[in-house]
Amino acid sequence: MNNQYQCFGKDLTTDCARKLIQELFKGQTIRRREIVSAVFEQHHERGGANSGVRPNVIQLALKNMKESGLAANPERGVWYITYYIKTLNEFIEWAAQFDFEEDSKQYLFRGVSRADYKIDASAYRRIKKGRDSDEEQNGDFEIFLQLNKNLISEARFRGHDRKDGRKLEDLEVLAEFQHYGAATFLMDFTYNALVALWFACKEGSNGNSKDGKVVSVNPNDPKFIQGTQEFKIITLDLLEKKIDEFSLDNRKLYQWQPRQQQNERIIAQQSIFLFGVLEIEINPNEECIIDRNSKKSIRGSLKRIYGITDDMLFPDFDGFARQYSQNVAYIQPDSTSQYRELADEALQRGEYEEVISNYSRAIELDQNDVVAYCNRGIMKYQLGEYQAAINDFDEAIYRGDNDAYTYFLRGISKYMLEQYDAAIDDYNEAIRIDSDEVWYTYRWRGFAKAALGQHTSAIDDFDEALRQNPDHAHDYFERGLSKYALEQYAAAIDDYGETIYRDPNHAEAYYHRAEANSSLGYLAEAKADLQTAKQLAEKTNDTDLMKRIDDLVYEIDSRTVGDTKNE
Repeated sequence: MNNQYQCFGKDLTTDCARKLIQELFKGQTIRRREIVSAVFEQHHERGGANSGVRPNVIQLALKNMKESGLAANPERGVWYITYYIKTLNEFIEWAAQFDFEEDSKQYLFRGVSRADYKIDASAYRRIKKGRDSDEEQNGDFEIFLQLNKNLISEARFRGHDRKDGRKLEDLEVLAEFQHYGAATFLMDFTYNALVALWFACKEGSNGNSKDGKVVSVNPNDPKFIQGTQEFKIITLDLLEKKIDEFSLDNRKLYQWQPRQQQNERIIAQQSIFLFGVLEIEINPNEECIIDRNSKKSIRGSLKRIYGITDDMLFPDFDGFARQYSQNVAYIQPDSTSQYRELADEALQRGEYEEVISNYSRAIELDQNDVVAYCNRGIMKYQLGEYQAAINDFDEAIYRGDNDAYTYFLRGISKYMLEQYDAAIDDYNEAIRIDSDEVWYTYRWRGFAKAALGQHTSAIDDFDEALRQNPDHAHDYFERGLSKYALEQYAAAIDDYGETIYRDPNHAEAYYHRAEANSSLGYLAEAKADLQTAKQLAEKTNDTDLMKRIDDLVYEIDSRTVGDTKNE
């Protein structure tokens, strides 16, 4: 056992589940069933406590990860867990999988400050922004090309086409302007993975940072570019071409590493450019997400260990001026992500009111933060504030949260208030949204139906719950109760037996099996079960159960005496 484990001796929390999922499955596509099994196994191996009847924390962890971009759900029951980076060492471990042989240099890297950014040319983004996303425009290529031609013409007119006494070729002009923020058809990559990481760790304006991303591509890999007919590396003779001489509209992709011009930024950043077809569908060989809250510390590590800084990557007067102006101190405003982080920390300390307070402050900043509403609702549910929890789940659903698990959570809160019909409505909606591997929704709907006396329908739900998760002892027990209520005593005995097989300390199962045996006239078997049930009840000082056991023993003894007299 590892007593350093965050949930050592405790029930599994969503935060522990998330960390275990990322540790076990980063970079993998895997079925939800396998995730659930492996996470619970690891939780127990590391000294976590066995959990009782409670919401499925793993499902909630996956939901939160999806909301945060840490996981994707490409198809029902299947999840892709993003390779999530919080430290420089983790990034180096990720980057170590690629071939860095000096004579091959196959892999190129690009870092972007937001994980939702696509890898395309900045000039093409300008075109897309200027038209409706669903509109087809045959003239896009001409616009795309003309933007770059206009830039070159204007640069030459203003005398910006010469450097060190040499007239720059068209591509060289574009490369110069690319590094000063102009929109061109060139896509910036680097051979240096750490340089890409530095760009991915760029903070947002006013400190409002998002998760970053680093992608790795291999232009020689057929999976990299879909639909291109030809790939060329720019040589000196091609460099001398005018840009409209390149077959940019003929499904060609070009790779160019500037060598002639001595742009200090290009050298420092080990830049290489890709350009070609208008809409290149780039499929990274691998990608990793950079934690928004770790960007500052990662950049600090890059500076201390590798000397990668603003000054190193932008070693010119313009770079100095820009960085100086950006480094003017400003007050960083609070953000929802920071409050969520504080809530997670408070949860680990067991300070539940502080957890709720931090989610409340996150909601104050963003009234549509459905994750904060949902998590605050879960916290209130765990504190027994069921109506307050329902109010939060109501808000999350009203603001667009259509996740099956949110309906499930609202359902169990209503169940706790004995609002069984309303709970069933929520369970129905949860199952309608996602009926695959949601055994916990079926079981809770079974609880609600049983509470309403709808035992036949309740048994159907317990059947489905056990089909999906046959190892949950308590569901056999609950199904047994419904069968007993329908006077299906033998079938009930079978279910109580399954419960005991999977949980030998389930005192209630022994008691109710004794009750069913007694109903069938198997009094000796009933008394044996009652004896075991009483021993278990005494260990836990369950006075209510001990009284029921004594009452049933008295009833059986009375029947035995009556039978003897009749004889």
